[in-house]
Amino acid sequence: MPFDRYNFSPKDMSLLKSAEDLFIHDCMRARGMKWQVLPPAVEDEIEPPNRRRYGVIEPEVARLFGYHPAPALPSVARRSAVHELRMEHLSATERHAAYGKADGCLKHARDRIQQGVPPVDAKLFNKLIFDTFAQSKRDSQVVRAFQVWSACMRDDGLHYPDPLAAAGDQRWDHDEPTQEERRAAQTDVRCKAKSDMISVWSAAEKRLQDAAIRAHPAQFRTLQAAKDRQLDTARRILADQNQRPAGAPLSGYTVLSALTAFFYGQAAGDIERIITGPATQFCFFGMWSSLYAYTPGLFPARCGATAAGRLGALSGAVLVPVPQLP
Repeated sequence: MPFDRYNFSPKDMSLLKSAEDLFIHDCMRARGMKWQVLPPAVEDEIEPPNRRRYGVIEPEVARLFGYHPAPALPSVARRSAVHELRMEHLSATERHAAYGKADGCLKHARDRIQQGVPPVDAKLFNKLIFDTFAQSKRDSQVVRAFQVWSACMRDDGLHYPDPLAAAGDQRWDHDEPTQEERRAAQTDVRCKAKSDMISVWSAAEKRLQDAAIRAHPAQFRTLQAAKDRQLDTARRILADQNQRPAGAPLSGYTVLSALTAFFYGQAAGDIERIITGPATQFCFFGMWSSLYAYTPGLFPARCGATAAGRLGALSGAVLVPVPQLP
């Protein structure tokens, strides 16, 4: 759909949520609190946009789940389950620190993602989404497709004026789909194919959305700029996080360097020095190598990836102790 260029898809929302989550993690850590980062959702397992815009359209989904939505795929379901578990175990203090309206980490995360985003007329956009969809149902070609679809449904003993009425039937208001619901959904999908409803309806809605975009060019340019800016910021947050190597190797090598240096200093004979000397050198090289790799990752990727950032990371460890010398 033309409006999809200006709206956030499920994949876009997953990206924004992941960036928010990482930002909250750093914010909570700065406040002395732990925050479990949610596992990522596999991109191909995130639900595609407009999947149920015209009701159920997939034969296998209709057969298994009727008008109920298909369950989330594994990585999406795992992310949701971890989120629920995290919410259950948050203390009142942690919850306030994360979600407080005035100074919560989520607010700071969203402020960061919204930084530099031009103001948009969300009310107008939402109205256009609603209006163009409502108008598409009154399009003459769509009305004829509804009639063909409805006649097809009646042949199977089902009486609905359009697919949305079938999907919204209160008889399907159960936790699990009934056999009757699955049968109706399968007939629905078959009749949509017979009436060519999806292509006719989507073509009508596309014409209306294109017309709306032409009627409001400035507003849609702003919507596009705002969407792109937020997604770019979210990608930078994720890229900065991915640039940070784990500090565990550095910590381990530092401890081992201290231990081996101690034993080297205590060595009484040549055999002890032959054993502890290379071990000390190995640990020191590991510590310095880890330090060179770890330090640039403490800075944003746009800084650490530059020559100046890399040189600063290398020289900082040497220059900083100098003023402390007697």
